[in-house]
Amino acid sequence: RLIRFRELDGRLREDVACRIASEVCTRPIPAGTYGTRVAERTEWALIEHVIDQTRPRIRPRALMARARGALTALLPCFLMSPDSVARLLPRKTGLFDVVIMDEASQILPEEALGALARGRQAIIVGDRNQLPPTTFFQRFARSDEEEDEDEDDPPAATGESILEALSVLPSRRLTWHYRSRDPRLIAFSNHHFYHDSLILFPTPGADASGSPIEHVPVEGVFVNRTNLAEAERIANIVREHVRIRPKRSLGIVAMNVQQRDQIEAVLDALEEEDQEFRFWRDAGEAGEEPLFVKNLENVQGDERDVIIISLTYGPTEPGGSVPQRFGPVNMAGGERRLNVLFTRAREKLIVVTSLRSSDIVAGPGSHRGVQILHDFLRYVESGQLGTDWGTPSGRPPGSPFEEAVLEALAARGWQCESQWGVSGYFIDIAVRHPEHPERFLAGIECDGAIWHSSRTARERDRLRQQVLESLGWKILRVWSTDWFRRPEATLDALIMRLELLL
Repeated sequence: RLIRFRELDGRLREDVACRIASEVCTRPIPAGTYGTRVAERTEWALIEHVIDQTRPRIRPRALMARARGALTALLPCFLMSPDSVARLLPRKTGLFDVVIMDEASQILPEEALGALARGRQAIIVGDRNQLPPTTFFQRFARSDEEEDEDEDDPPAATGESILEALSVLPSRRLTWHYRSRDPRLIAFSNHHFYHDSLILFPTPGADASGSPIEHVPVEGVFVNRTNLAEAERIANIVREHVRIRPKRSLGIVAMNVQQRDQIEAVLDALEEEDQEFRFWRDAGEAGEEPLFVKNLENVQGDERDVIIISLTYGPTEPGGSVPQRFGPVNMAGGERRLNVLFTRAREKLIVVTSLRSSDIVAGPGSHRGVQILHDFLRYVESGQLGTDWGTPSGRPPGSPFEEAVLEALAARGWQCESQWGVSGYFIDIAVRHPEHPERFLAGIECDGAIWHSSRTARERDRLRQQVLESLGWKILRVWSTDWFRRPEATLDALIMRLELLL
């Protein structure tokens, strides 16, 4: 029945999507008015005339005003920036049934109001702990000369976002985190930004010996806003990445534009001399997740299997002291930029740095961004955040039923851990692989307290298991009714399934 429920629930989602597409495709398109003069034409009659023109003479706003019905029938979903909405769409309320605003933490209220006013309802999506509105995006509207003049100035935060301005409205918090395939990749941000409130799903091989965070110290210097030693070390890491894990996507993030350009120059040189890297990069360009090299300000929204961070800053001469100037990190909202930076990796995070945590002077009077940078480096150096990732949680079984299953498996020689997990979600029973005890063979879910606490059957019986399986778990289920009616037969069936996984 459970398998059947999952199949039907998945099919329901597909059927709803097909139904929406069907209704959109069968929506009538208003024919409009066919006048002898173009100025008299409306709706489809006007669009039909404009389609044949290489350079349409009608302005987008006028086209939307005169052919709104036909346009929304043909294109029911518009994907636009707030600036494009203001410039291209008519100043009219109720143009759209729903306005969905993503990455709202980066949008100023005055930029958002025009889009919101054109909709009947609005959904504002964002994270107050990620990038705030900055002057970064305003540079696109400047001339090259103006941009060159202040290229060295880090973008400044410009005020509260529309997300904060509308915080008094009803909200729903999304707490499941499933980007990171190892909870240690999100542990730092979960602790320092989300007060350990995110629900992190454990991984079957999360032992302390194989950390997904790699610390790569470099004896580099920070000169002319670049760090050549870090760029060259990153090129070597990329070469190694192509050799040992070519199917894993890769992203590189630097702390400023100049270091980004330095890394790109080094990679271009590598491409000239390394044919394997050149073929890998060319093949990746045609895929969904090509290699990227970005600076701190424009990486929000991106993710890759492996992320390499160039922390860029360091002493200005070998063996010298480190200037306490860390660009936008020193400014208000700097910690939010770092939160974005630290959470881009799905499988592995490689931190290339000329800094040590002891090089950063962080005290009561420091900006929070500086304190976060110091604490993150200490976490990368030590791997310690107050959580031991390789031992059981210490939580007792969730019910006498779970305890009975645990004891029965132990009596048959299986090494198990009760309530295995990190934050928010714990697998009832985690069974260690008999030949590789550092990883788990399977997770066993019982219909205990966690199962009964779920608000919906979809969450309880499909979504959680779907996330766990995507992380590599094999999930088996034991029902309390089966156990109490036929304990030996149920145990034998469970062990048989475990043996099939070996």
